[in-house]
Amino acid sequence: MRVVVRPPEAIPGRAEVTVTTDTPASRVTVLPAPADVSDTALPPADAAQRVSGAENVFSAEVWIMTEGSHALRIAVEGPQGEGRTVVPVNAVNLAPSPMPTWLKASLIVLGLLLAGGVAVIPGVMTREAGLLPGVLPTEARQKRGMTAGVAAGLAALFVLAGGWIVWQQTDRDYRNNRLYRQLPISATATLETGVRLLELERLPDERGSRAWPALSTDHGKLMHTFLIREPDLDIFAHVHPVPGRDDRFLSALPPLPGGTYRVYADITGENGLSQTLTASVVLPEAPTASAVPDSGEPVPDPDDSWRTGTGFAPPAALPIAVSELPGGYRMTWENPEAGRDRTQGELRFSVTDATGQSAVLEPYMGMMGHAAIRREDVAVFTHLHPTGSISMASQEILTPKEGGADSAVMDHSMHLGHGVQTNRIIFPYEFPQSGPYRIWVQIKTAGQVMTGIFDVEVQEAK
Repeated sequence: MRVVVRPPEAIPGRAEVTVTTDTPASRVTVLPAPADVSDTALPPADAAQRVSGAENVFSAEVWIMTEGSHALRIAVEGPQGEGRTVVPVNAVNLAPSPMPTWLKASLIVLGLLLAGGVAVIPGVMTREAGLLPGVLPTEARQKRGMTAGVAAGLAALFVLAGGWIVWQQTDRDYRNNRLYRQLPISATATLETGVRLLELERLPDERGSRAWPALSTDHGKLMHTFLIREPDLDIFAHVHPVPGRDDRFLSALPPLPGGTYRVYADITGENGLSQTLTASVVLPEAPTASAVPDSGEPVPDPDDSWRTGTGFAPPAALPIAVSELPGGYRMTWENPEAGRDRTQGELRFSVTDATGQSAVLEPYMGMMGHAAIRREDVAVFTHLHPTGSISMASQEILTPKEGGADSAVMDHSMHLGHGVQTNRIIFPYEFPQSGPYRIWVQIKTAGQVMTGIFDVEVQEAK
């Protein structure tokens, strides 16, 4: 089953959900469940509609009413029985929802008509109330009517001005306090006893808080951090900082060349909300001799990996589909045309050994592969698994445990078995924007983590 979710940019809002089943299905339902709401308080699930002309594809629009972490519960019924899965969704306000021009114009016209009525009606009532038919109002009545009309008009203007002020205050509050902002962090590199340490520190937010949220492990790590050297994107590292002194996350860095690096730190809170935090850091040149960190300092994580490549150069035509790996291994991008057709929905890679035979892929942190995708101008960064861009920790947190409902959720063992049977790895992904991208694909074979590099110029969707 493949699930594509396009969350709304503003909450409340409607999320677009597309479900593609591997086998024929008779019914598909979708239910967004907030992490802090019990099952007894949830509404009935929405039935997805079959997409005309597409085989085994269903579509639904579901309302997400509150901010925070949500479990999108997908249920499928078909001839082979029932299946369920959970897709974590971060419901956050990314941008104000603009009011349509026609609605804005209509409200302005109606508001002016209402204000005009408020100004006219009291004046007419004061001037002519109680008069017999055909009797003209006296000069005194006319003056009182005019006074009442002016007073009512001023009151209407006061109400309009007050409403405008409240509207602007509400809009400022939304933009300043309700829009999602990633946790601010700083990254520094220090050289201590011959060891370069990466330090990630939480900066104070608008409330002055420096505390890290309560975190959950993802693939056994509290934090997955990627370092990409700029501007050439030629150096890539995947490291795993650990909590250290002064509420900082620390990582002993591999022998990366010096330079300016963009840092991407993936974390998942205990509530299931996943975030990617960003910063920049200048690394000093690596020490000429390796040193053992002092007691208490972090040692390099055995799952840390890195790759030195060439400068970024997206091809004008189809991307080069082969990346050379250590030991004569080769990684092949099987569908490089995915860079030309953003709607393909998956990236397929395969690995062969020095003899040209299929390589045997091994689990790397519980998965058969990891991928990082970055647009050249920093506008897009994505950390992918064969399950997609979701956080596995979020999925585990949000999966219902009662009644065995969790047994149908995609688990890591599914991908382990897939890796034993084939040398191929598939990442479900659609490029969100056109432009030049670099892709790093990480696999493990023969006990070694290897990283393939591919450049592509993604075209506008047709």
